[in-house]
Amino acid sequence: APNPVFWIDPFGLVKNKYKVRKPPKDAYDSSGAKAPGKPGDTEGFCDCKGGETWARLDDGRGAGWVDREDNVWVPTGQGPDAHGGPHWDVQMPGGDYENVYPGGRRR
Repeated sequence: APNPVFWIDPFGLVKNKYKVRKPPKDAYDSSGAKAPGKPGDTEGFCDCKGGETWARLDDGRGAGWVDREDNVWVPTGQGPDAHGGPHWDVQMPGGDYENVYPGGRRR
């Protein structure tokens, strides 16, 4: 069976193309560089079928947690990209995204 960590989509069928990585040490930190940390049930997040997964998007839109819908939840951190406070830019297959804040508020 192919190794899913090193698998490449030869036909381009997967829309969110990414490389799986080990989560950085601060990936869980709700107040650090990767704030707000790992999303949970309250935000509508559910780990992908393979379990807890961190990935870097190939198109440069960042790195974050992969959910079971193949969305990548990219944490904004505390800086200027965190308009309205730290949140996740949820990158969806097909190129769309939405902002999800701790507690589940979306915009």
